[in-house]
Amino acid sequence: MFTELEDITFNKLAALHSGPLRAPAKLTAMLRLLAKYRTEVIARALKNEIGVTVQQGPFAGMQLLGNAAEGCYIPKLLGCYEMELHPHLKQLPGRDYQAIIDIGC
Repeated sequence: MFTELEDITFNKLAALHSGPLRAPAKLTAMLRLLAKYRTEVIARALKNEIGVTVQQGPFAGMQLLGNAAEGCYIPKLLGCYEMELHPHLKQLPGRDYQAIIDIGC
């Protein structure tokens, strides 16, 4: 018996398989879909194990929403998302900024 996620993924794979794409593009699209499926399986398992609380980094302890609006959910939950910004984020509380704008670049 398939889960809803498995059903959706299987149906999308079947549509790709029977669709108009030629072999290399078809395989690329199918592999991309399977990678997204696997990422979702891992994210769900991780959420079941640790909940939705960020584990480390400058946002440790923060509660996330159920899904990521952009990017992969797993590194956000583990606290390593955009890790190169962490030292800069840790300096912010000591500064007297009136506002901080995240432009998402």
